[in-house]
Amino acid sequence: MAIADTLQAPACVTHPDTPRVGWALGDVRGVLEITQDLSENLAAARGVGLALAGFLVIITLAGSAALFFSMRRSVGAERQKAEAQLASDAARVATLDAVAARSATEAKSSFISNMSHELHTPLTGMLGFVELMDRETHGRSATYNIANMSG
Repeated sequence: MAIADTLQAPACVTHPDTPRVGWALGDVRGVLEITQDLSENLAAARGVGLALAGFLVIITLAGSAALFFSMRRSVGAERQKAEAQLASDAARVATLDAVAARSATEAKSSFISNMSHELHTPLTGMLGFVELMDRETHGRSATYNIANMSG
């Protein structure tokens, strides 16, 4: 227990040397005497403070561990989703590559077929004219024979 020094007289409230402004009757100005040993109370308060600090450390560590495992599980799930999406994308790319290769093969075959026809038709006509000329000249010219053999 402590005995407090309180303002008892109105003259003390309005004293010109008082550093504090706004004093009122009954305000505590200080402690006059402590009548009880506070060492036991201080020791108990320190013990409670240390126990509270330890409890807070344990709660903080438990919360951090829970957050870590939660984040790890969340990251693992996101990773699995990303890997599944990547596998799906790879399958789509493989399908598109196969379609592109098939289309390129068909285009090449069509080109060769068309070019073969485009070359064959005029060359056949040229060979026909060479044969006609050969019949008319009765094999007199060696130039026509060379052209005929190369056809």
